[in-house]
Amino acid sequence: MKEEIIKPGIVRRIVEKVENDNGMIVSPETADTILTAFLDTVADILSEGDSIKLKGYMTIYPQLYK
Repeated sequence: MKEEIIKPGIVRRIVEKVENDNGMIVSPETADTILTAFLDTVADILSEGDSIKLKGYMTIYPQLYK
């Protein structure tokens, strides 16, 4: 692992990517709110035992261990 990136770094990267790719201005607060909502939604789905498939990005599924 080269580097550990924590939430503020991810938020900064999201803001930069949106601005560079779309020319849109998005505030760090908005990016943080959307990221938090996305991660909370993922956690809710996994806690219900369901899986998530975002084609072209990732598949996440719950797996229980003893």
